[in-house]
Amino acid sequence: MKENCSYIQTIQPFLMLNTEKSAFHSSKEESNAEFFGFKGKPQKNNDYAHVTFLPDGCSSLIFCYSKHSFSSFAVVTNSESVLFKIEKNTEYFQVKYQPGQNPFLTNEDVKKAGNKIIPLEELPGTELLCLAMKAADSFERRKESFCKIMESSKHENEASTLSLFRQLMQIVVQKNGLIKISELEKLSGYSARYINHLFETYCGISAKHFSNIVKFQLVLGEINGSQASFSKIASNWKFYDQSHFIHEFKSYTGLTPGDYNTMFGMAV
Repeated sequence: MKENCSYIQTIQPFLMLNTEKSAFHSSKEESNAEFFGFKGKPQKNNDYAHVTFLPDGCSSLIFCYSKHSFSSFAVVTNSESVLFKIEKNTEYFQVKYQPGQNPFLTNEDVKKAGNKIIPLEELPGTELLCLAMKAADSFERRKESFCKIMESSKHENEASTLSLFRQLMQIVVQKNGLIKISELEKLSGYSARYINHLFETYCGISAKHFSNIVKFQLVLGEINGSQASFSKIASNWKFYDQSHFIHEFKSYTGLTPGDYNTMFGMAV
C-alpha cells in the first residue's frame, strides 16, 4: 500500500498463481473501479482450479468468457476467503470496487452476500450490463462497454452517510489498520456504535474487522517483499506475540506464514 493512500490496494496471490496473460487498468476517475483481465491456466489433472480470493474488504463483478458460454458473478470478499472456479482456456474480466462503492450491491446485499458468489443476473439492474459485456471480445472493449453502461445508468447512494463512511475508511487505511475504535471516535466526533453501523452498512463488517483486514493485506505485502523474520513482522504490526500473528494469518489464508512463504516466496 502506498504511503498516505486513501484506498485499499490488495494482493490476491492464489489468483496470480492460477492465471496467466493478465491485464490491468486503474480507472477510479471513470467509474471508481479497477479493471483486471486474466485467463485460466491449464492444470495438471483438471480443467479448472478453485482459486482462493483472500479477504480484502472489497467486492467485484467477474465476467467469464469461454468458447461456448458466458457467465457473470458478484464476488464479495469483505471478511473471509471465497473459492472461485477458474477454468482453463477461459478469459475473465474483473471489475473491483472499494468498500461501499459497488453500485449493484445495496446495503442489504452487502450484509447478506458477504463472502459469497452470486450470479450477477440475480441482482437488480444488471440485465443491460450483462448483455453489453457478453458482446465485448477484448479487454479494452470490455472496459469501454462497462464504462459506457455506467455513464448511462443512474446509481445513487445515500450521499451524506456514504461520504462519512469514506472518510472513516480513509483514516483506517492511512493508519495501516493500526487504529482503535476509540481513536476513530475522537477523530470523527461520532460514537463507536454509529461508526460500526456505517461500516456494517457499507462494508458488511465492523470497523475493527475492517481494520484487521487492512492490516492483513499489508502483512501479505511485507511477507512478499522483504526478508524480515516472522517475529519481526509480528512486532511491526502490533500483534500480541508471534503465536497470535500465526493464528490470525492462518485464519485468513488457511496457511501458516511459513507455509505461505514456501508456496509463494518472492513471486507475488
